[in-house]
Amino acid sequence: MTGDKSPPTDAVGSDEANSLDASPPTGPARAKRPSSRTVWGVARWPLETAFVLRLAFVLVAKRGDPLAGDELFYSNQAFELTRGKWYLWPNTLLQSFVGHPTAAHPPLTSTMLAPVAGLTGAAPLALRLAMVLLGVVVVLLIGRLALEIAGPRASTAAAGLAAVAAPLVLSDGSVMSETPSIVVLLGATLVALRFRRDPSVRLAVALGALVGLMMLGRSEFVILAPIVMAVGILGAWRAGRATIALSALTVGAALVLPGAWVFRNAAVFAEPTFTSSQDGFTLIGSYCDDVWDGPGVGLWTLGCLREFDLDNDGTDDLTELLGDTDPYGALDESQVAAAYRERAVEYAKDHRGDLPRVASFRVLRMLGWYHPSDTLQYGTGEGRQPWLGWIAIVEMTLLLPLAAVGALTLYRRRQRTVLGLLLAQMALAIAMAAIVYGLWRFRSTFDVSVLVLAGVGLATLAERSRLG
Repeated sequence: MTGDKSPPTDAVGSDEANSLDASPPTGPARAKRPSSRTVWGVARWPLETAFVLRLAFVLVAKRGDPLAGDELFYSNQAFELTRGKWYLWPNTLLQSFVGHPTAAHPPLTSTMLAPVAGLTGAAPLALRLAMVLLGVVVVLLIGRLALEIAGPRASTAAAGLAAVAAPLVLSDGSVMSETPSIVVLLGATLVALRFRRDPSVRLAVALGALVGLMMLGRSEFVILAPIVMAVGILGAWRAGRATIALSALTVGAALVLPGAWVFRNAAVFAEPTFTSSQDGFTLIGSYCDDVWDGPGVGLWTLGCLREFDLDNDGTDDLTELLGDTDPYGALDESQVAAAYRERAVEYAKDHRGDLPRVASFRVLRMLGWYHPSDTLQYGTGEGRQPWLGWIAIVEMTLLLPLAAVGALTLYRRRQRTVLGLLLAQMALAIAMAAIVYGLWRFRSTFDVSVLVLAGVGLATLAERSRLG
């Protein structure tokens, strides 16, 4: 695929899908010079706008702000990787596991940031500027995906919306896992669409590698990664272009990196650990009385730890954590995660009748439709600005009708595989909130899908208006 050609009218193998902006060529294609106003077929102005907005946000709104929350984990671990300390718990507010092997977060983000952290001493501004550049890549990939499935007008609309999307600006100004993971997700999606049309060894390896990286970006992407891979492999089989060898190569490539990570975890932890040990810590703060009723319903709290005394010293884990005392003794993080996870599951079983109600509050909080000030205030602990969060809630809510138009357009054009993948990304965000808690940044896949679909919807309405 090159930036100077219109995408095929059938990006997913349907003879009935049509581009919004172009009719199929009636004669031999003529060679065109690459346009200086596009990058990989995507209009340049949304990319420039995205860069300026994100740069201004980092230099002005976040000027002088220290790193906070999980930002400290990613930045410090990235720096220590350059010093030969391979995936050890870095120096953060939680001191219990410092210097010990960790899988508290999947390794993609800290690994991607390592070169910048090593060159700059993990300077917050440098790391944020790296995220700004990755954020521009996200806008480019959103525009390219819309181009693949609906044509140039939809591409420009989707990229333009993504450029000014407040939730993306928030993520791109934070040293967190959302932006790097979305880059890999969109890259894998584009390769999967290409593979289903024209499978090859090169694309099989690329698709498998990107799917593997997805699983090392965010824990919940373990669910989404096989779906993306299936879009490519099954589409190629339906088109009669795939082979067993290419399919096996894709699956094998997808297992290499996650397999190495799981093998490493098996060697250093007492309990089985796949991509992350964070599930236990996350779940335990979501499954106790404090966040199942009252004003905190649907949120997360350290207060749940008051019910635990894992080192059996007579003092609960919460008191020891707040008092800068190690509450875990000789336990490694996988054992702590397993204990917390087991307790969370027990609590859920004991309160199964309340689960639908609590899950509903969690989803509403994630969408910003229930006491949004609580969720936005929670985000300040991770370096997020509430004022921009308010803009994000309004902006993304207003885009939902446009996204519905885009979804209907893709359905009518028989682009149902791509539509299904976009809806799966939205469903993943909703499911994560329902199971865990209503945190705003869990909705990154939801927002990306909404932006792509809204771009298609906007282009559809524009075309209808032009035709009268």
